[in-house]
Amino acid sequence: MRTRPKYCLNRLNRWLKTLHCAQERTPVKPARSWRLGVTVLFCLAGVIGAACSAAASCTMHTMEFPVTMQGLRALVSAKMNDTDVQMIVDSGAFYSMLNPASAKALKLKLGPAPFGLSVRGTNGSAEVSIATVKTFTLANTALHDIQFLVGGSDIGAGSPGLLGQNFLHLHDVEYDLGQGAIRLIRADDCDQDNLAYWAQATRPVQVIELLSDPTAHGLSQKLAVTIGPVFVNGVRLRALFDTGAPLSILSLKGAAAAGITVASPGVVSAGQSSGIGGGSYTTYVSPVASFKIGDEEIKNTRLRFGDMSTEYDMLLGADFFLSHRLYVANSQRKIFITYNGGPVFKLENPTSPSEAPAVGAAAPGTAQFTNTDAGDLSRRGNAYAARREFDLALAALNRACELAPDNSEYRSQRGAVYLQMGQREAAIADFDKALELDPQVVRARLARARLQIDKGNTEAAILDMSALDTTLAAQANERYELADLYQRAGQSSNATAQMTQWIDAHPVDARLGAALADRCWIRAVEGKNLDLALSDCNSAIRRVDHSSAVFARASGTRGLVYLLKSDCDKAIADYDGSLKLKSQNAPVLYGRGICKRRKGLTAAGDEDIAQAKVMLPEVEADFAKRGINP
Repeated sequence: MRTRPKYCLNRLNRWLKTLHCAQERTPVKPARSWRLGVTVLFCLAGVIGAACSAAASCTMHTMEFPVTMQGLRALVSAKMNDTDVQMIVDSGAFYSMLNPASAKALKLKLGPAPFGLSVRGTNGSAEVSIATVKTFTLANTALHDIQFLVGGSDIGAGSPGLLGQNFLHLHDVEYDLGQGAIRLIRADDCDQDNLAYWAQATRPVQVIELLSDPTAHGLSQKLAVTIGPVFVNGVRLRALFDTGAPLSILSLKGAAAAGITVASPGVVSAGQSSGIGGGSYTTYVSPVASFKIGDEEIKNTRLRFGDMSTEYDMLLGADFFLSHRLYVANSQRKIFITYNGGPVFKLENPTSPSEAPAVGAAAPGTAQFTNTDAGDLSRRGNAYAARREFDLALAALNRACELAPDNSEYRSQRGAVYLQMGQREAAIADFDKALELDPQVVRARLARARLQIDKGNTEAAILDMSALDTTLAAQANERYELADLYQRAGQSSNATAQMTQWIDAHPVDARLGAALADRCWIRAVEGKNLDLALSDCNSAIRRVDHSSAVFARASGTRGLVYLLKSDCDKAIADYDGSLKLKSQNAPVLYGRGICKRRKGLTAAGDEDIAQAKVMLPEVEADFAKRGINP
């Protein structure tokens, strides 16, 4: 969080205090409640039970939230007024937040935030408003007049927003994403106990200090994020434990402290990344001799680093949480950590031995799926899929589908696993069954439409896309993907309409530059409204980093627009700019070759065209379909 100017912190604290006091006065009669100061959820909780004891005198009372992993996003089910939603659990967010498009779709009235308040993500700041949800239901507990910050980018996963530390920082919190759960815990008389109650005697437990957040003051200290020490190449760094970050990453400052720069040996580009802010930042991957947390050490691994906007040296993201079980003991100012097994950071290759801890960790045994709770099996299956352990994911989801054959979500989830395993026919069969059971399963319909296009079944794909267009909210984030599907199906007008709906609903989104570049391409390929296409490309180029892949795409597309407008001087300049960033781009080379030939530079043009045809033999036919010939 960043405030402008500094005196706004006092005003923010007064606002938070007023907010919490108002929430505590909510006339709800729980069956059982805890007195937890400003805590709202525990005050209103209806079902709270004793989970287990770490020692004879230590009693731990637990409220469990089932978590479903969608890729590397941890989702919990909730309800806003009468609408079911999936909220992203974000331990790196000091306060819960909604994106503007979702707030509008939910018909929430916005009010002003405290003067000068903005929220800072890894990709810059976002101005915020305040929305009040009349009834917010979480863990079967109805909370009334709950306020959310509203602003920033839509970060996907079909979620309207984030659950932050105002819900997570209640007392203690256990993150068990590998088993599909987060638990809020009140630990009584446990000041000296090992709170990793699940660990066997043979299983090492790492205990690290919980560092204070130096940016938090007054009441906002009670909403502080979770920070702890890690060591990279032997250098002590401050790490933010951030479930909202899909992948762990070092800041440039943290990387430099550990002796890593963009010029270091073995460093490669990893593209652009973004968060809730309006911008993006460049990331890299570097070899790392050692990563250590507590006594757990990973040698000769790789870590991402990037030019992100953060005061922390490192973010430990969902990849780290999936490979570990954590108990954040705010009551003791400690974090208890055990290792689940498998890779920690490099999820794309789970068999790589270099990604597992070498010292101070022991993996549990092979998972057994003998339980009869289909929901639990589903969550475990999705967690395994997020770790790219697809055989285990499939085993868990097979069992879930056996126990609940009429559950459309389990079928859709298994279809997604089949798809990642390359078993497309099995994936389509599951998506078919999921949509037979419930035609409103958006992920299944999107995935099936994409598969049908890949198979050349355009008519079947268009039927799915039409159904989505009818059922999706006007502001839905999925319209971005729907635009791409229509474009691939040769439906340029529909693609433009979908992209326009997304752009209009996301005026400050981090992906706006990319969306404008995509709409420019759709309009250029369609060959109509070239002035509008040019305007889109110009807007995209003004918004994005000129060293980014989006700039290369926008510049190359603007080159095509200028070619279609018979302005070869400007086309060549744009093509040159695009090729400086991405030299192996057949359409851009082919277009530049045509322009060079038209300017009388026949030999240079023929060279470009020949290179382009070697890269992509069908490039000549693609241009000819649009009436563009050398």
